[in-house]
Amino acid sequence: MSTVEDEENRRGREDVVRFVIPSLPSSSNSIYQILWGLHRIQMKPAVAFWKSKAKEYVPRHTIRDGAMVALSLTFSGGWYYKNGKLKREDLPNLLKVVVDAVAEKGGWDDKLIRELVITCQKTEGIEQVSGEIHMIPQLEKA
Repeated sequence: MSTVEDEENRRGREDVVRFVIPSLPSSSNSIYQILWGLHRIQMKPAVAFWKSKAKEYVPRHTIRDGAMVALSLTFSGGWYYKNGKLKREDLPNLLKVVVDAVAEKGGWDDKLIRELVITCQKTEGIEQVSGEIHMIPQLEKA
């Protein structure tokens, strides 16, 4: 049996949720803003708007009690300018916004993520995030 088949059998084929979000979050050095007068920190409006729209593309799902999550994300986009220079995308911030959107849509805490696979693909004219959510059954204590 191949490694992929082993992995699918370990996780259970029926416990996979797939999605494609047809855009990328706007890249910025900071996804939060400080509201000094209100003594609060909040997500920047453009980021919050993208996150709310992204949730529309993630199917409703639930994580069984005691299960953990393996999340696989592929960021597809034009990572280079036309002159060949690399765009300075802040991938950790992009990742946080996507993970929050997926977890919020499912009603689970992102602390349940135990495996995270991130891939970036260079694509021309297509910007999207595709992903798979796998439920990992709770291991029995020895």
